[in-house]
Amino acid sequence: MPTLSMKRIMLLSVIGRAIQEIDADPKRGLRRMIDLGQDLVHGDSAQEIFSFLQHILQKQSSPCYTLLERMVREVNHKTLQHFGVALGWDSWTEGCKLLRQSGGQRGWAKSLTVQETDTARALRAQLKQEITSGVRTFLVTVNSQKTLYTALQLASSENTCAMLLFLPPSLIDNQTAARISLCHTVCAVLYDQPEYHKAQAILKRAQCLFGIHHVCSEEETPETVQSWLEQVEGGYFAIVQEPEDGGAIAKRIAEFRQMPTAPLLPVAQKKDFADIQARICKQK
Repeated sequence: MPTLSMKRIMLLSVIGRAIQEIDADPKRGLRRMIDLGQDLVHGDSAQEIFSFLQHILQKQSSPCYTLLERMVREVNHKTLQHFGVALGWDSWTEGCKLLRQSGGQRGWAKSLTVQETDTARALRAQLKQEITSGVRTFLVTVNSQKTLYTALQLASSENTCAMLLFLPPSLIDNQTAARISLCHTVCAVLYDQPEYHKAQAILKRAQCLFGIHHVCSEEETPETVQSWLEQVEGGYFAIVQEPEDGGAIAKRIAEFRQMPTAPLLPVAQKKDFADIQARICKQK
């Protein structure tokens, strides 16, 4: 296991305590976690992100409070703790320092599709190269039980990366969910398919962190996307991939994110990921 920096250890401790406070008082605990995180993290990009979160939480009606309360109640606390540090510290803080040094041209999140012929050892070597360059978030796609297990082997070998695991819900059973629950830096992202409801129920019982991925067709409108978001059940977030000319859809997703009754956190895959890229790789 890689040597953990003292500041990273402190952040794990801070988030661990904050999760307990959120369980008792969601609004106070969440604000305290963001405030402490900002005190501990001094990088420009991380400061911008924490300031953005503080701005959101100034609104007492922010859906973030309800969402975090539900996550703390339903998701394994170690997963919330370790995934949060992997994303907020390893990726958006330490990783982005390296990305800025190289000119900020590399994306903060790397897409990777695991093939049947791939081995965890070969993928681990590829992962190490990306980590060295500053990439600490991985969008990993699997399409079979074999590639899923290979991806989970990979995740188990490196605990300083946040992995969003994109997979068809048909791959989820009790055994698979149990394995995902042991990888605390892995977040399952299920495709928007009919088996989703059964799969999300299994993941919820296993206390996994998970969401749903929806790919917009060219015919979809902001109204149809909002209608879909209002009907999604069970997950904690939705990643919506907009069409090429999807500015209006991305805007509607941002508006929906602020609604007090929003059932989950929606993300516009192209627009929001690009905004994060611009924010965390911003040159001084």
